Amino acid sequence: PREQRILDFVYQPVHGADGRVSGIFVSANDVTQRARAEEAARASAEELREATETQAFLYTLAEHLRQLDSQDAILRETAAALARHLGADRVGFYRVDGDVLRLGACTTDGRLPALGGTLPITTLTDAVVDRYRGGRTLIVTDAARDPQLAGTQFSALTPAAIGVPLLRGGEWGATLYVNHADPRAWQEDEVAFVEGVAEIAWDAVERATALGALRESEEKFRAIANSIDQMV
Repeated sequence: PREQRILDFVYQPVHGADGRVSGIFVSANDVTQRARAEEAARASAEELREATETQAFLYTLAEHLRQLDSQDAILRETAAALARHLGADRVGFYRVDGDVLRLGACTTDGRLPALGGTLPITTLTDAVVDRYRGGRTLIVTDAARDPQLAGTQFSALTPAAIGVPLLRGGEWGATLYVNHADPRAWQEDEVAFVEGVAEIAWDAVERATALGALRESEEKFRAIANSIDQMV
């Protein structure tokens, strides 16, 4: 079988007795292994750089979300940061309320309209709903050519998408979606990145909800304590 090799050529003039060039001496060294090693080193360095940037983004996002005390602020900031980092045209969240999707925080660059209000769950198609209920991430590269989505309301909403479901207690309760205005071949690291961001956002929302409930409980306790003091 043929094998591609990389050669390093050196050309040197050959001079005759009269000092004139009478020919050219050509030598070649096989540098295939060295070139491949250099390419592998560059690829490893690039992967390390990208991994470092990804970890730095996730850490910074998590720390920023810790400072927010409302669910809306957390989801809004997450959507905006994720859209910027991925160059996505629309990022947002929605909650599942029975047979209705309640659309929440959404950021868009204008290439796709912002989504708000409610949508019937049937907009997603049975295949997508089943996938989300099973806790599996949805990856759509070209909805118009996807046999399960072509011609559906879903394909009219977005040409390409990543959707990460939130399951709590085994029940699908919400989704983080990332949309692109054109077909897009999502990379594995992009999908993993969105899944990581989703987990950070869900954790931040639960923390904020728990802190809110604690503050409300403390306020009620203080109100009761004050009323007892007044009675005494």
